[in-house]
Amino acid sequence: MGSTDNTNNPEAEAEALAEAFFDAGIIRVMQHDSPFTLTSGRLSPVYVNCRAVMGHVALRDRVIEGMAHCARRALTQCQDASSERPAVIVGGESAGINYAALVADRMKLPTGYVRKAPRAHGLGLQIEGVDVEGRDVIVIEDLMTDGGSKLVFLEALKAAGAHCRAVVVAFGYGVFPAAWQRIESEWGVTTHCLFTWHDVVRTPSIRQALGKQRLHLLESFMANPLEWQPTEIAPT
Repeated sequence: MGSTDNTNNPEAEAEALAEAFFDAGIIRVMQHDSPFTLTSGRLSPVYVNCRAVMGHVALRDRVIEGMAHCARRALTQCQDASSERPAVIVGGESAGINYAALVADRMKLPTGYVRKAPRAHGLGLQIEGVDVEGRDVIVIEDLMTDGGSKLVFLEALKAAGAHCRAVVVAFGYGVFPAAWQRIESEWGVTTHCLFTWHDVVRTPSIRQALGKQRLHLLESFMANPLEWQPTEIAPT
């Protein structure tokens, strides 16, 4: 699973961010028998609307600083960094674009974005805004579930000659470890997130607010996200 070491006290900061997201209504847990459908098509009793972070200025600033910290750390740890040109912060279409722009501004680095597929008209580009050939790249996204879209972005960036160093997200599900491990082992790209569902369920104020039934929903999903079904709702 990706690193959550974004401060000197990562566990405390992860729980504090989880609490802030929950209090802002960004973390949602289903109330009845109406699960959320993830991008992958899988059902989930929980959902994180990371796009909504952009509307909470103080929280947004905190998240961007945390992501910039992860990006700086990843670049510092590149032992084989070969490019003399500045690194590039690349956002993934579409939610990652805002995050990447803000992280790049914080780090004073160039930025661009990568599409899931080449554009069907105009110049037909898949990577916009910046030349990534021969340059160290940090991929920025809002969140990561099973990592499917990240593999698409990494493939496109590799084809363009980029040296992808890390994927940094605000929130990582943390319950699909095989996908995260594949990115790290097959691509040599480190993964970083500010917090995961494990931090959410560990946070006392959230446990109290959820109550036994909704906490059971979340924990049952975390235990087996690939086969979770809404029939697993605990009796009241």
